[in-house]
Amino acid sequence: MAIDAEEQIGKFQKLIEQSYQRQLHENLSKKLDYLIIDFLELTKLEPILARQLLDSPQETIKALELALNDFGVTNEISLQIKNLPESSIISIKDIQMKYYGPLVAIKGKIRILEELKTFHKFIKFECPSCGSTITVPQDFSKKMMTPFICCCGRKHNFKEISSKILDSRVIFLEDITTPKGSLLKATLLKELASKNLNKGDDIILNGILDIPFKEKEEGKFIKANMEVYGLEILSSENNIPKKLTQKSISERFQIYENRKNFSLEFEMFKELLSRKRKNLWQINDLLKSAKEQGLKEELVIDFIEALFLSSKILLINSTTIEINLPESKKEIHHSQDLEKLNHLILKLTENGQNSLSIEELKLHLVEIELSTDKIDECLDSLKHNGDIFEPKKGFIQVI
Repeated sequence: MAIDAEEQIGKFQKLIEQSYQRQLHENLSKKLDYLIIDFLELTKLEPILARQLLDSPQETIKALELALNDFGVTNEISLQIKNLPESSIISIKDIQMKYYGPLVAIKGKIRILEELKTFHKFIKFECPSCGSTITVPQDFSKKMMTPFICCCGRKHNFKEISSKILDSRVIFLEDITTPKGSLLKATLLKELASKNLNKGDDIILNGILDIPFKEKEEGKFIKANMEVYGLEILSSENNIPKKLTQKSISERFQIYENRKNFSLEFEMFKELLSRKRKNLWQINDLLKSAKEQGLKEELVIDFIEALFLSSKILLINSTTIEINLPESKKEIHHSQDLEKLNHLILKLTENGQNSLSIEELKLHLVEIELSTDKIDECLDSLKHNGDIFEPKKGFIQVI
């Protein structure tokens, strides 16, 4: 039995409050602007929503996005969906008209892997004549699109004032059992674009198929385009990837050192290595510890590769690495300041009220001999560690 949009939003609000609110706040505190929906869990808790998500994904996802507005989400949150049922998994050679529109999972092998690029999701323009602001959505595959006409009648020379920029990567999949057939074209955005992928990997993409234009790639027809909401690497191993070259290490190091959207997670990973103070790490143990900090396995493997370049990580054998990150006096003092501040926050919120204004917190800094010029840096570190988050400006809340 289908339910209308208003009822969908209400059910999603209840679901988020019961099952996803903690994950949402933890991700936002670490500046990770995505939320992962487990379809199997959704089936158990809200079977009607799960059915509608499969049959009418665009409308249902829109209802979920509207439901998120009631949870203090000010930035745009991207949704990922995992654990689709076996009945939704199809191969590229079996794609038919009935699969265009519903939420499906496509299994395939990466044939073409394009470079990581930036993509303008939308651009805001200002009309020089009347001052009106016009927002124009952008098409990934086309040149920049400008306003056609303003409400005042002006048609040319609009001023670009702001834009929403995302990371993107285009991949082409071929059928695993019939590689000589048609291809599937998929565009990965934001954190999905940064996954550690290699040509020849077997993967599953969760998303919505769209009928393509009559186009070819490497002489092969494109059978479908896909709007991707989830990615699972079938051929990955909990190990350093085999395709490890000086060039690939150098490229990854430059990406994670210089790109703002990756630098935060990269610093979180290096902080994890420093905080543990273990010279030797089993890779599986490191992946587990990183996961507890909210870092994805694919990113962690990339980070390990990047640190090889600066000799901060040495590969002992196929499962063990050695860490060479010296502990400076500044790091020691910062760690001590963090411990003191965290203890003070817990003390001030032990009466059950876990929300605290930063101004009130500053009044008690003398108790732990911490100067006010260090508090912003320490609070940022606690947020990165997932100990606190900022529900609104000027306030912190214990997780």
